[in-house]
Amino acid sequence: MDTKAEAVRDIVTPIDAATIVLLRDGADGVEVYMTVRAATMDFQPNALVFPGGKVSTGDIALLPNDPLGRFKTAAIRETFEEVGVLLAKRDGQQLTAQDVAALYVWRKHLVEHSANIDEFGIETGLTFDFDALHLISRWVTPRVMPKRFDTYFFLARMPEYQVPAPDNYEAVAARWLTPKQALLMSERSECLLLPPTYWTLKDLAEYGSVDEAIRGLVRETVEPVEPVITKKDGKTTIEVPGRSAD
Repeated sequence: MDTKAEAVRDIVTPIDAATIVLLRDGADGVEVYMTVRAATMDFQPNALVFPGGKVSTGDIALLPNDPLGRFKTAAIRETFEEVGVLLAKRDGQQLTAQDVAALYVWRKHLVEHSANIDEFGIETGLTFDFDALHLISRWVTPRVMPKRFDTYFFLARMPEYQVPAPDNYEAVAARWLTPKQALLMSERSECLLLPPTYWTLKDLAEYGSVDEAIRGLVRETVEPVEPVITKKDGKTTIEVPGRSAD
């Protein structure tokens, strides 16, 4: 059999996914909300990541005419499910921590797939704040991996009146970090950062405030970035096209 043809055949098709990079202004500059994935997860166990997850069929209904509609919807839904932060308004007003806590029954419904996000909005009178999302990048899992994702990354300012609450299932720990703190933890082998997370933090480290980060990193369109994994002499190397480690 042609080995090249076999290799192409065995490449796993990426699953659509989305991530929100939650930001706030801190005493030492911009801070990022990051979670530690549970050791039991079948993808990225123990990694330090941003909230996010795969697109579901229920994410398609809200923005049917937007090519990125399902990704934006998934980003908002997954962030609510994982860390209890909800980018939404009611009657044009920002939600408070008390408002969001009262909606936790819907958080449970979404996690259990017993309701879709459009039903959530209709039943609660919420308008999801898609304008709060700022597209910055698109990353595709290397093709040699057994499970792959095609993930759009969005920046979003942490809602002023809300408090994150990790689900303790996918996100077993969480904290606010400056990008430089997270990168230093990685250098000390205190955490696992995968390439999309690492390079997003590297980009964010160049900015002193949320406004600066959004102005500097937002993109109208993005091209997919797919790291390449190579093995030579028993050593594994991950290369990112267009990027070079310091």
